[in-house]
Amino acid sequence: MKNKEVWKPIFGYEDLYEISNYGRVKSIERLVKSNNNNFRLQKESIRKPTVNNRGYFSIRLCKNGKYKAQFIHRLVAIAFIDNPNNLPEVNHKDEDKKNNRVENLEWCTRKYNMNYGTVKDKIIGIYVPPNVKKKSKYTTSELYELRLEKARKDAKLAEHISHK
Repeated sequence: MKNKEVWKPIFGYEDLYEISNYGRVKSIERLVKSNNNNFRLQKESIRKPTVNNRGYFSIRLCKNGKYKAQFIHRLVAIAFIDNPNNLPEVNHKDEDKKNNRVENLEWCTRKYNMNYGTVKDKIIGIYVPPNVKKKSKYTTSELYELRLEKARKDAKLAEHISHK
């Protein structure tokens, strides 16, 4: 059985925008003031998000003439997931930053979010945006070994300094 799409107002933008449990944003039909101080009817429409340089979907929302970028996954979590412990971050359970469905998201601590998932990729410490095709002279495993070697040298240096 397929889940039905449910819409809820976006916190701070009630009567302007709604977010769905699928991670879609819509602008609510309303009267808006144009440049010549007349009002026009802005019809309801699904907004198209953009992908930032780290691979997350975001959307620009406007209120009182001021625009602010918001992450889609945070909007979904705020609207649909209780956060009784006031946890600060939202984790993508399947590690797909573009999968913003409510069942794929969870509130978590910074530490949990940083340690979640593919530890090997995170140890390498090199982020390449998904839309960039980069050729490297090193394989992933070679980068991993280089990073570990650097960490060992750093630890040895720190130990040497602390004994002086």
